[in-house]
Amino acid sequence: MDDSKLSRSEFMKRDSKFTDLQKGYLKQFVADCLIKRFTLEESLLYLKDKLGIQVEEDEFNYLKGELKRDIRRNVHYLRRYEYAYIHEYLDE
Repeated sequence: MDDSKLSRSEFMKRDSKFTDLQKGYLKQFVADCLIKRFTLEESLLYLKDKLGIQVEEDEFNYLKGELKRDIRRNVHYLRRYEYAYIHEYLDE
């Protein structure tokens, strides 16, 4: 494992420098960076601009990895269960 990568337990043990409001937006802003295909440097600047606080590279990489795992898990679920998509998106 690369020294620059955070494990989940290491990430959770860190003192939070984000307010509750910032935490709410952080995952969405990381997703924005992925969708817009920003480089690492562009992503960190974007997050600093949006949140008003510096996000460290290892924190960003951890959140990006978590987001990708969540997406992969959701896509796998929707592909595996025939009616999951209909239930999730079309049923009221």
